Formats: sequence, structure tokens, C-alpha cells
Amino acid sequence: MTNPAAVTQLKSLYKAHLGAANKFAAYNFRQYFVRWTQTRFQEFEQRQKAIASADEKAKTESEFVAYMQRELEARRRQALMNSMFQVDRLVVEEQI
Repeated sequence: MTNPAAVTQLKSLYKAHLGAANKFAAYNFRQYFVRWTQTRFQEFEQRQKAIASADEKAKTESEFVAYMQRELEARRRQALMNSMFQVDRLVVEEQI
């Protein structure tokens, strides 16, 4: 993952996922998808460190990017559906 273009792509994908997660109206959904995103990227980073072959790293990286792109599109659709319904703010949100 030393390719600067790949690093930039992964960073923008990460930010896009966090942005999509923060568009949820419901606090619990927002927090879940932020944690989900952080966990997936941390797991990917650990897998990349464990792989010795550059070809294998490139393959797993492209598979991960494709998977996360599909998840991002799904997350955006989910956030849109979630925003269509009125949700009362939780006490936790009032303190933020």
C-alpha cells in the first residue's frame, strides 16, 4: 500500500463512510456505522501488515476498495431512508 494514489483513495473512502454514517438521523445508527467503519479499516490494515507478497497486497486492497464502495452506496441509501422518518432526539444527544 505504498502507492500514494491508493493511500489517497482509501483515505477518501474512509471519510466518505464517516460522512455517510453521520447523515443518519438516529443517534444509535450514527454511532454504530462510525464504529463499523473504523473496525473494517483497522481489520484491513492488520491484514495488509500480515501479507508479505506485494501482489497479494494489491489484490486484497482492490477487493477491499470494491467491497467498501458497495457498502458506501448501501449506507447512503440507508441514510436517505432513515432521514424520511421523524426521530426524537435522545438525552445523550442533547448533551453533545
